[in-house]
Amino acid sequence: THLQQLQKRLRRIPSSERRVAVAFNFTSAMGRRGDLLDSMLTMAHVINGAAIVADENKSEHGMPAISKEQVVRINPDIFMLPTWNYNNKQDVQGYAYAVMNDPAYRDVKAVRNKQIKFVSDKYRYVASQHIVDAIENIAHAVYPEIF
Repeated sequence: THLQQLQKRLRRIPSSERRVAVAFNFTSAMGRRGDLLDSMLTMAHVINGAAIVADENKSEHGMPAISKEQVVRINPDIFMLPTWNYNNKQDVQGYAYAVMNDPAYRDVKAVRNKQIKFVSDKYRYVASQHIVDAIENIAHAVYPEIF
């Protein structure tokens, strides 16, 4: 199957070389441990940076947003940014520019190495038979050299 072929390709990446990604929506980092995005990142052999700190943020009222300080501490290899302008008030390119030029992220590997990736929201939130396409899309964004 398509998933088996994809997994065979991704298994070439040693655990020690798996990249850390943090996905953002237009307000903050996202991706709680155990949610759909976390599962897709795991299947794409990507370490979900947000899941690393998500457990620190647990409270009886749910999980608050992941702070910039926590993102800096994670020091991800890649930032995955949103693409869907759901209310015609979001500026995708402007958001990318703001993230790239945010002084808080200046020393983060993703910014230093210009590894800001747009992963289509249709893949970030897919919960259908297209999940394998989503996993492949994420893997392609994070590991373009193996495709």
